[in-house]
Amino acid sequence: MKLPFRPVPAGVLGALLSLCLTVGALAAPIVMSHDRSDNSYSFTYDAASGEIGDASSGLRISRGDSVTFVIYIRENEDADVGERLRAQLRLGLNKNQVVRYNGFFSFEITDSTGTVVYRDEVRKRIVLRPRPGERRARLGFLFDLPSGSYDARGYFERP
Repeated sequence: MKLPFRPVPAGVLGALLSLCLTVGALAAPIVMSHDRSDNSYSFTYDAASGEIGDASSGLRISRGDSVTFVIYIRENEDADVGERLRAQLRLGLNKNQVVRYNGFFSFEITDSTGTVVYRDEVRKRIVLRPRPGERRARLGFLFDLPSGSYDARGYFERP
């Protein structure tokens, strides 16, 4: 038995399309319980000059990630000893859905043996939204290290 073809009115199609788009925008926010930086950042540091020598970063990309989370270490020029380096955690929204972080952001520095030589954390509430100017966030930490070779990683943990 063949069913008769009946065209769907344009108004109905438009309403269905609007409903589909609205449902996606109104989806419940993603609440992060933990996360870690998608990259590892390796660098050498000369404490006498306060300068970073060689530096490299490897990024792990996962198609399902809601947020790109990366860490970078930069020199903090003209700073006093103890604050000559700046760790920067950067978050970038990848989806058209709100993502909420409410907990502790931290970073760890390990030496060439894998021993944690520096760790710092801050409690923050960050909400990334799929709107211009609200898709990205940054956090910064000032610190210093003795001369050596290091690896850095960033973390988030909800209490």
